[in-house]
Amino acid sequence: MKIVKLLSVVLLVLVLSSCSQEKIVTIKGKFIGDKIPESIDYTIPINRTVFWGFKETVSLDSMGNFEFSLKLSETTFISLQYENIRKYMIIEPKIKFYEITFDLSKMGNELFVNSINNEGQKVINEFNYFPPNSIRVTKNIEKDMASIDEMIMKIHETKHKELNPLKKLLDDEKISPDFFNTAKTDRECYYSIVQAIICANQMTKVDNKEYSQKLWETSYHKMNKGGESFFISTFFNTYLEKYLEFTSLKSFEFDTDEYIKKIRPIYENGKYHSYVIDEAKKVLEGDVLEFFIASYIYYSAFQKKYEKELISLFNQFKIDFPNSRYQKYIYPLIEELLLYYEKIEGELSEEFTFFENGDDLYTLLDVTELLKGKPIYIDVWATWCGPCKKEFENKKELDSLLKKYNVQMLYLSIDDENKIAEWENTIKFYDLGGYHLRANQNLKNNMEKLFGREDGAMVIPWYILIDENGNIVEKFANRPSQIKELEKMLTEL
Repeated sequence: MKIVKLLSVVLLVLVLSSCSQEKIVTIKGKFIGDKIPESIDYTIPINRTVFWGFKETVSLDSMGNFEFSLKLSETTFISLQYENIRKYMIIEPKIKFYEITFDLSKMGNELFVNSINNEGQKVINEFNYFPPNSIRVTKNIEKDMASIDEMIMKIHETKHKELNPLKKLLDDEKISPDFFNTAKTDRECYYSIVQAIICANQMTKVDNKEYSQKLWETSYHKMNKGGESFFISTFFNTYLEKYLEFTSLKSFEFDTDEYIKKIRPIYENGKYHSYVIDEAKKVLEGDVLEFFIASYIYYSAFQKKYEKELISLFNQFKIDFPNSRYQKYIYPLIEELLLYYEKIEGELSEEFTFFENGDDLYTLLDVTELLKGKPIYIDVWATWCGPCKKEFENKKELDSLLKKYNVQMLYLSIDDENKIAEWENTIKFYDLGGYHLRANQNLKNNMEKLFGREDGAMVIPWYILIDENGNIVEKFANRPSQIKELEKMLTEL
């Protein structure tokens, strides 16, 4: 009995000690300039991790001021986002108060931090935050490089070039060692991902596959089953995703064809996400595993493909991690998923009009001829397009505006034929009253040509405004989320 009591006391002391290490850090901010946003999002550090989806929102007052507080035990990154702008800060628990200013009159909407490390805060916002798996990043590394060794050298040079200004600030004692080490860890994580992707790409292009594989493996030299070396990086979730791709391919001895042969039926049966999480459980554990599953489910649900598999995976996550602080951020997306399957059971109302002769409409002119007599607002979208669905959230305001100006609504989908069911279900779920057409290949080709990019690509969502005579008056009209700017366009029709 005495031993039990002693253990209880020890545990209580440990818990209280852990709690006492957490410090309250307050960030007080202000926006100056034109078009001040109504609110700003900020990420919540959970177990030292940073992920753009795990965030809270604070409203601005009439003067553009805001304030929020965080509980921190260690130095960490946070991201601040308003509209489509994202800025970063490194926050130290020993600094109780940060005062920041967003100057919207400056190029790039500059962030000023009035605290120690202020020069360092400016430097980290000049870092490369493009997704490390984007073609833009990897092509820049591969360009004009003859060998994989040259590419790896260029990666290291690029990383050091980014860190050198911080190293000078550290030497001049203008930033703290904690600040520098946090920034350094983030860059090491980022460029480890870039190296992994470059090595994976080069495996199909060079004779020495074993050498590429070896270099690929060195990208994860800090990875173990705990895997906490890069925990504080803003790219840790991407690092883990790429690590799992590596371990999965390695189990097939890097035979891509065999890997695809196994994955394809899993994907077609709607179990791909379960496969990824099962693979994660083989190589990750503890806080790292919890973070990976949470960020993976969140990101997958955020894509709004409404995959039913995610419901059961979230339920299992709640069982595996019953006290997880990530749950509250994932739940709204799962709730939307449940609502989706409830709503698609209903019938389409008379407010939805589908063109029956869609296969005979080869150009946008063919389409607009059928609706001539009134202006038309066209929304070019697809079921796989997350930003398209995000704009549907402004449907109520859009419908009211179009009714006010007697404008017809046309939703033009570029989904493939095998997505017809998803197309109709998405229309039901978002209650998209108006005219609907799924473009055939000829019409898609015509739309791509109209979009006008040299590479022939068409970026969606894309909005077009047509006058009552069928003429294009705004090839790139404002979005529903830009309702005031859109109304100005409509008044000029």
